[in-house]
Amino acid sequence: IGSNRITNEENYFLQKFARQGLRTANIDHVRTGDVASLVSALSGKTGKLATMADVYSAKAAVVIGSDLAQQHPLLAYELRRNWRHHNARVYAITRGPVREDKYAVSTTRVEPGHELGALAALRDQLSKESELLILFGDSIQGEKVNELVAFGESLGIPVKYIALVDYQNSRGAVDLGVTPDLEPGYRVAAQRGQTIAEMMANPDLAALWVVGEDPCAGGRRPAAENVFLVVQDLFLTETAAHADVVLPSSSAYEKKGTVTNVTGEVQRLTAAVRTMGTKPDLEIMGLIAKEMGLNLGIWTPDAVLEE
Repeated sequence: IGSNRITNEENYFLQKFARQGLRTANIDHVRTGDVASLVSALSGKTGKLATMADVYSAKAAVVIGSDLAQQHPLLAYELRRNWRHHNARVYAITRGPVREDKYAVSTTRVEPGHELGALAALRDQLSKESELLILFGDSIQGEKVNELVAFGESLGIPVKYIALVDYQNSRGAVDLGVTPDLEPGYRVAAQRGQTIAEMMANPDLAALWVVGEDPCAGGRRPAAENVFLVVQDLFLTETAAHADVVLPSSSAYEKKGTVTNVTGEVQRLTAAVRTMGTKPDLEIMGLIAKEMGLNLGIWTPDAVLEE
């Protein structure tokens, strides 16, 4: 189990370790917004994935199923700046009141699962905009993402999209293939593995390696008995408390590498300090691979990034 809290290089090496070193396709992480379905729905189209600059410059934007100010404060700030500086027309389709209501030209309250119907009701207004940015949360997944893109493309105006994901590197974890069905670059995996839920429910599970995640939170436990549990983490989480082996890892401020933000832009991390007793997750995985005699390439951030 990988994490949306570790770097791109660490996630890439982890999925490589799993698939090439351990010969298992069972690798996953906690996922929120459905980036993979958006990339699939936009296959063959260019210029459709919005950047952070687009949030500030778009003539119109619709926020679906997310409280931006609480969940994505930087996006909320850029959208609010856009409204103040460029008079952007903002539409909000959310479950409850959000900060965007204060300056939106249209607000709609819906229960999760009914967002696309509310969006369709705005077709006439949206089709009159010169361009549109659609930001959507995790209530729109799978086939609904295809329906969302089909709606956007039917408006007859330029439309760009942002699938809203949580945590510092949720986008990077998907990009780098920490999923049971997709390899790095959204290539379909040769063999589909198990999701986290399937791993935890598998009565034949013998060993579980958890990097930066807490699947046992809230009293959850693997269905199988006597699972050999290895945990890499900064904190003594509930999962780490039940682990057979705990490997203390470094925080983002103590490692080098990159993360990918919600709009797909890569940001570099530079280690500010080096502390005793912990190691970056990439170094931990590299040392384990070395002791196992696995040839998985050089395990430094720059070397992994070049690969």
